[in-house]
Formats: sequence, C-alpha cells, structure tokens
Amino acid sequence: MYTDKNILYAEPFHFLKHFSRPVNCLSVPADAYNHEDFEELPISSPIVVEIVGNKVYFENRKFCFIIKRFSYDDIVEQIIKSRYSNDKQLAVMLNKDRSDEDISDFNRMQLWRMFAKSFAIAIMDKISSRSY
Repeated sequence: MYTDKNILYAEPFHFLKHFSRPVNCLSVPADAYNHEDFEELPISSPIVVEIVGNKVYFENRKFCFIIKRFSYDDIVEQIIKSRYSNDKQLAVMLNKDRSDEDISDFNRMQLWRMFAKSFAIAIMDKISSRSY
C-alpha cells in the first residue's frame, strides 16, 4: 500500500482490509484512517465479476464499479482514470527517469493499467457468455 496526495491506496491487484472494522477498499482518505489499521490482500485471480445493470461487482461483491459504456476500450479507460487522470498519467510518464520513486510510480501505474485490462477482459467474457 502507498500514500499519494493524502489518499491511501492498495497496490494494483490488491485491496485494503481494515483489521477491526468492516471496511474493504481500493483507496481511502489517509487522514480518516491509520495506515497500520489495514492489511493489503490480493484480489482473486482470475477476476470474477457479476454484472447487474451498469454495476459490475467483483471479489464476492466487496467492490463495485459503475460502468458507463460496456466496451473493452471504454472499461479500460474508465478504470485507469479512476486512479490516474490524463494529466497524472502524462506526468508519471514524463518524469519516470528522474528518481527511484518516479520509476516506482511509473511501474505502479503500468500495473494499474494491467489491472484495468484484466478487469475489462473479465467483463467482456461474462457478457459474451451471457451468464449474468
């Protein structure tokens, strides 16, 4: 897990689980919780999704993304932008060679992009199998 601009994030392909409260999240305001109150757990692989209308649940309904358009490209873009705006993506790419921390940020962003693609594939597979 890592903190960026006062937000505590789970690493890509992981989620945060609070030790004593019923809180599971991909990110949380860092000033609302202590970093030590969470453990980081892996998201199940392969990602299993449940689609209900425009909501896509995963990890046994612990998490939900509301999807605007059900195409592979649109899903990937929406998931990436849920953590990285266009400006943030550009800044990470342009600064990746400046320091070890910048390289780490770039690699983390690439892993988030891989997560978005894996998630989109799971959704498209579910739609194509018509089993939702």
